[in-house]
Amino acid sequence: MIVSVQGRFTRDGTLEADVSIQLAGPNAAAAVHPLEDLQPDDLADWIHSRWLTDVEAESIHDARVVAGPVGSVEARVVIPDAAVPVGDSWLIRPNVFRTMKQDLLPEVPDRETNIIFGHPYKRKLEVTYELPAGCTFSGPTVRKVNNTDAFGYLMRAVPGSEPGVMMYSRHTRRTHWSFASQHYDRIREYYNELAEADRLEIVADPISGSGSQSADTPDLEGE
Repeated sequence: MIVSVQGRFTRDGTLEADVSIQLAGPNAAAAVHPLEDLQPDDLADWIHSRWLTDVEAESIHDARVVAGPVGSVEARVVIPDAAVPVGDSWLIRPNVFRTMKQDLLPEVPDRETNIIFGHPYKRKLEVTYELPAGCTFSGPTVRKVNNTDAFGYLMRAVPGSEPGVMMYSRHTRRTHWSFASQHYDRIREYYNELAEADRLEIVADPISGSGSQSADTPDLEGE
């Protein structure tokens, strides 16, 4: 699954984002088909419940299903106060889409039963942000990664090729659906690390005298 976002911050810190959720893979057709029958308001509710798990959107409009070999759900999303002013700068949390909750898995001392998840998955979130007017993210590149045989995530925020633009990526994967009970604590630790990484914040500073540089970082191994 690939989620592509083109976002723009207005002068009051509101985020206006064009979101495209591509439902690929062997289960894509089964996932798209029931969505085609939803009314726009119901489709907007689906987007909010699945992809805006940690914020309250002011509006989700123009929601629609785009059929094809790779089906997708598209919408315009408006999120107020997505950027917070700090003096002449702005504090921004790049990921407002499908964030992991802290302590999603509770502490279970001496767990004896296996851990059963749904099917394995790979998800990619790719966002291009136009930052608030007069501001830029000049780096340094922020990169957080945790990569194992069964799980992996990569998050990165890099300056765009032009001042006033920032690129954000979030890649996650799980290659197994069942784990022995002795792995529970490590899995819980992994998801808490992911939840912490999801709350990454960056500062967009005034452009005066600062340039922007682009940076290339490798993809998450296995994706």
